Amino acid sequence: YISEPIIETVNHNGRKHEVWLKDIKGNNFFPRIKYITGSGFLIHTNADCYLVTAGHVAKNTSINTNIVFSSPEDDPIVFKLGNLIAEKDSLKWTVHSHADVAVIQLDCELIGEDIIKYFLAYEMLYPELNAPFRERNVTIYGFPLNLGIGKKISPITRNSKPASGLFDYRGPNTNTLTTIYLLDDPSVGGFSGGPVFELPQEIRTSKKAIWVIGYSIVGLVSGTITDKGGGFAAIVPSRYIKETIEAAPGLSDTITFHYENGKLWSQLVYKNGIPWTVISNKDKNGNNHEKGTLKGGNGTLYIYNEKSILKTVYYYENGKLEKIKHKKNPTMK
Repeated sequence: YISEPIIETVNHNGRKHEVWLKDIKGNNFFPRIKYITGSGFLIHTNADCYLVTAGHVAKNTSINTNIVFSSPEDDPIVFKLGNLIAEKDSLKWTVHSHADVAVIQLDCELIGEDIIKYFLAYEMLYPELNAPFRERNVTIYGFPLNLGIGKKISPITRNSKPASGLFDYRGPNTNTLTTIYLLDDPSVGGFSGGPVFELPQEIRTSKKAIWVIGYSIVGLVSGTITDKGGGFAAIVPSRYIKETIEAAPGLSDTITFHYENGKLWSQLVYKNGIPWTVISNKDKNGNNHEKGTLKGGNGTLYIYNEKSILKTVYYYENGKLEKIKHKKNPTMK
């Protein structure tokens, strides 16, 4: 969850005043702090890490904003947003031109591999500009009403169904005409910026063949369209999340990966977040692996696990990933 500390204010005679408190003796004064909270999620792609949230949530952030997520034991892991970015003096959000979504690039080295492994994969974002089928369940994750926050933290979920296809609307938290879809339940304050997942679907093609479609991110909570009688959650389609990440800056540097024993694993040159040239790939004993032919954004990139078994081959053309081959048999060429 995203938590921004601000000084509480009150309106008096048409003017806004900060609320300050004093101690019993009246010698010291201090502001009364409240927190503006929202939800977000973390995406990892290639060598880049991103925080994704709603555009109207990002507007209220600063370098002092707390970014809090849970360990596997549900213990809170707390960072100041300013300590997760390369440039410490200001925040450079990438905001979609007409959708309520914002992305900021994080410094992966400052976060650490032990935490990054729990980030969501970029490939989980559903790529098409479509609403989910109305027959399928979706689940919102977030921290509404400051629930799930404390010594242990736990995201709150709400299951719902899509209630519309795509349509243009002047969003509930923006004054921009944008394309959204609705869920059949209203959102709750604090869910804004949280991801919307489509639940795994079991599809039977015959009596013996069963296909299960895994989790995918199909949107982001923007807010609620409501009147006195009820309302609908307004959802930003996942395609706009992808577009915002693609427009955000990516890493341009040479990255070195090491085994747990400290020995060199591989070196890759990245250009704007894309694998550009492979320099080396070695096993734990320092022997060379077949590294692939990737150079200048063209060619193959070989990926091995820690046991030096070839798992995946990526094929790039002009910096664009064109094909992926997963090796079921390690001896296959």
